[in-house]
Order: sequence, then structure tokens, then C-alpha cells
Amino acid sequence: MNSLKTPNVVPLWLGILAGLTVTMVACNGGAITPQLPEDIVPYQATITQVTDIGDHNNAADIEVVFTGANASVSVESYRIVVAPAQLEADSLEAMAEGLPANRYVQVANIGTTYEQVLTSTLNDVLGNAIQDSIGYQVWIISVATYEENTIFIPSQPSAEFMLVDESIQLTVTTVADGFSANDGLTTDAAGNIYVSNYGNGDGTTVLKITPEGTVTTYAADLTNPLGNYMTAEGILYVVNGLKVTRVNTDGTKNEVATLTGFPSGLTVGESGDLYVTNYNQGLVNKIAVDGTVSVFAQDSRLAGGVGVDFDDSGNLLVGNYNNGRIYSISPSGEVSELAHIEGLATNFALGYIIYYDGYVYGTGIGDQKIFRVSMAGEVEHFAGTGAAGQKDGPLLESTFRNPNGITVDEENQLLYIVDFGRPALRKIDLSELED
Repeated sequence: MNSLKTPNVVPLWLGILAGLTVTMVACNGGAITPQLPEDIVPYQATITQVTDIGDHNNAADIEVVFTGANASVSVESYRIVVAPAQLEADSLEAMAEGLPANRYVQVANIGTTYEQVLTSTLNDVLGNAIQDSIGYQVWIISVATYEENTIFIPSQPSAEFMLVDESIQLTVTTVADGFSANDGLTTDAAGNIYVSNYGNGDGTTVLKITPEGTVTTYAADLTNPLGNYMTAEGILYVVNGLKVTRVNTDGTKNEVATLTGFPSGLTVGESGDLYVTNYNQGLVNKIAVDGTVSVFAQDSRLAGGVGVDFDDSGNLLVGNYNNGRIYSISPSGEVSELAHIEGLATNFALGYIIYYDGYVYGTGIGDQKIFRVSMAGEVEHFAGTGAAGQKDGPLLESTFRNPNGITVDEENQLLYIVDFGRPALRKIDLSELED
């Protein structure tokens, strides 16, 4: 658990509570400044406790306990927000009505006392990631109705606090760069990494990269290779245009099957059957060991599917490249949504996914971030600042340039990511990861 520092602080909202005008929004959407109630205290929530409960170095570390407004007034919901402590009261006042959804946590008014853990993707009121070593205050905005207008009444803020990260600091490091491959990733039993070179739709190779960073060509004469999978026996399967190709240990290649549409991601089940996502057909094909092709699951939500892997329960997980949703497909082919990574770039959202040790890791290809998703559907911003670059360092200080392929060397507990924009192989050592 982190330590929470609490320095002395002057409440930011004293000016507002003393009578500053708060801009409101009418129910019909028109901007007005209605008369506030003479007594705003019944509308105000009261913060009773702010606790640091984790080591995520984001808003998921923060638990807020508060009591709601007086039952005699019409409050529909509360918005929990986090503000830098140095922010002036009038700046907060101007933001109250128009905050984007990723800058507050909405809580329905259904009780009197609330305990709310904030979400890992929550930003502060300025839109910046919440992190350690910065002074913050939590405040609650009551969203209420007064004289047929929607009004926003802030609580007094919490005491100033600061998250102090005492956890082991995981880092991103670059294994190799300056090569051309930028797509699907897999590893072999010796810890070597294999990267498909989709290029810009003109790639023809799969490269092999040793753990030390030596790059060689492993397979050539392919057509826009995408998803790939290395078996324990050293057989590489790769999506090769409309084909699925087997690359044998001696370098020879065999065509396993030919598909239609846009085959994309690939994984192998326990029985040796192959499962292939299809970007534009909304289905997952199953290729039996004998080469028989069938439809394992078909659902319109699977259109856009690329990344694919199995969880520990035998469910097939599919990441949607277009909208950032992750679906779970039962062994019988039933499709359900596991999680939605919100706010990602449309049609450039989720590159590939990989399952490891109870979590799904996914690449936010258009947002320069790596995400971790629990099997309960909780989304965590795991690495990357969101700025384009290739800076190594602590997870949330590192940068990526369109992170795409992702895989795990389970034996050595290493997470690998390949950047698409300017190809580079990046590594995160998960062996010291604390939940």
C-alpha cells in the first residue's frame, strides 16, 4: 500500500461558499446562470475520508468516503473529481458543468453514505493522469435540480493529499530497434521472440529476435503476415494473407488452410486446433488439426476482431481493433463482453491482446498506451504516457509509438510489445509485479 501525505491546506472552495456565481446548464441545454438556492448547504455532499489503498500510481489508489446531500432537496447524482491542489477556486468553478466523462466518477444518489474507489483511467480535472508525488484534493459535485434548472453544487474539498508510490517500480526497456517488423508477436521455449512484418501492407517476413536483441529473418516470401503463434514443439503458425501457413523447424512451409475476408489474429488451443479472428467478417474460424475449417463463433460484435488468446478457463478472448472492446467466447461459442477500454481512437483502438496470470494485456495502438484488464472487466492504464515516442523508464513515464503486437514469455515472466509506428521491441519484466 502507498503512503498518503497530508500537508496543511486552505480549502479551495471557500470563495464559492462565500458567494461566487457558479455557471449552470439549463435542462434544455441552453447556457444560463440561474439563481442559486439561498442555502446551498443541503445540496452539498460531505467528504469524510480519502484513503490510499493501492500501488497502481493512478486514481485506482484512491478510495473516497462521503455522505450525500440532505434528503429534502432534489439531487440526482454526485460527481467525484480530483483537482491539483494549487488550482484556483474560480478555475474549478468554470469547469463544473462541462467536465468530460474521463475527469469524474459518477455516483447515483441512492443512499446516504458512499464508499467509492476511483477508476484507473480517471484523469484530474485538467485532463492529466493522476500520479504520485503531486498534491491533490478530492471534491464532490452534487448534480441537482432547482427551479427546473440543472445546477452543480460543490462540496468543500478534502484535505490536500499526495500519493507516494512505495511499490517496486516496473520499467519499460528496449530490446531491439531499427528493424522492419511491426505486427504479431510470439515466443518460443528458449525465450526468442518472433515478429510478423506486416509493414504497411507490403511486408513479407517474420523476424526472430533473441532476448539479447539480435535480429535475423526466420521466414520469408510471405504476404502481409499478421498474427502468429509458436507451439512448444517449435512450429510457427502465421496468418499469411488469406492463408494460414505452418513454418516447420527446418524452415519449410506448408499451407494449413485458406480463408476469406481479412484473417488477422491467431492462437492455438490445447488440442492443437487453430483459432483465427477475421477483421471484416465478424467471426472466428476454427482450423482442426486435419485442416478442416469451421466457424467457431459468429457475432456482429466480432467484426474488427484482431487480438486473440485463451484464458485459464478455456474461454477465447478477442480484442476489437475498432472500438477497444474485449469479448469472451465460451467453449460452446457464446459471445459476451468482458470489458470496454473507453476513450480509445476509433478504428485504431486495440492492436493485439495477450492473457497472462489472470489479466488481459492490450495495446492501445492509437493512444500510445498499454492496458491491463482483470477478468472482472476492470481496466487499468498499465504503461505509456499517451505521448508518441520510444522513451524507456518507469511504466507510466515511458512512451510508445503505436504499440501493436504483444506477447508474454511465461517462463521468464516477460511482457513484450512491438511498436508499429517506428518498429522497436519493448520489454516489461512482470516477475516483481504486485497485484
